Amino acid sequence: NSLINVVHSYTIALLLTTIIGLILLYVNFFKDLPRSSIQHTRDILQYSYPLIFISLGFVALTEIDTIMLGIYADTSEVGVYAVAKQIIIKLPHIATAIAMGTLPIFAKINETNRAELRTKLFKLLKIVSLIYAFIALCIIVFGSFFIRLVFGIEYMGAVLPMQILSMFLFLFGLSVILSGVLDYIGKAKKRAVNISITIVLNIVLNIWLIPEYGAVGAAIATTISYLPYMILNWFEIKRNFRT
Repeated sequence: NSLINVVHSYTIALLLTTIIGLILLYVNFFKDLPRSSIQHTRDILQYSYPLIFISLGFVALTEIDTIMLGIYADTSEVGVYAVAKQIIIKLPHIATAIAMGTLPIFAKINETNRAELRTKLFKLLKIVSLIYAFIALCIIVFGSFFIRLVFGIEYMGAVLPMQILSMFLFLFGLSVILSGVLDYIGKAKKRAVNISITIVLNIVLNIWLIPEYGAVGAAIATTISYLPYMILNWFEIKRNFRT
């Protein structure tokens, strides 16, 4: 009952917050807008649809592996994978912080500044790649020591999945930058297609690998399935920044 009450309380609070937020948004923003601004707002809302889909897609992508582990493997595999995943999933915030401070400059790309922005983008990707390469190396080298120290020897099975997921982390860090740039230059629909491919591939690989390899298979599936998303976003970036 206590758990149900917590869920109900959270749901009611979220619902009330949403209603109040919508009311304030209407009163302070939409109510007195001229028609030209209303049309501009509609364009923004229309562009938000693929972004919403992408956000939901990433939520699904981060949970598919755990759910499928629960279906195709035992609880011990779910437990060790959860440990590895909880470490990895916090680290992309570094790239997110960098992206929030730098990517708005790409919102106004044109023929005049395209070459300059391309140089800045490559420099930004180089910085992020170095950061995440260092983090991945630390995870690979010191992962077993960290797991033993923090979680105990009973969770040593999380070491290999975590080391494999460090490759996913490297890709994800770069992808934060690439994805943000694509959003700023109006290519969110392309990202929506790319993330759909990744989700489907992730499901297929999980079905194939988890029954045989458990948590390690889930880590491999997550890492491999993210490659097409990264590569497709990169090709789209290159096409739009070609001078």
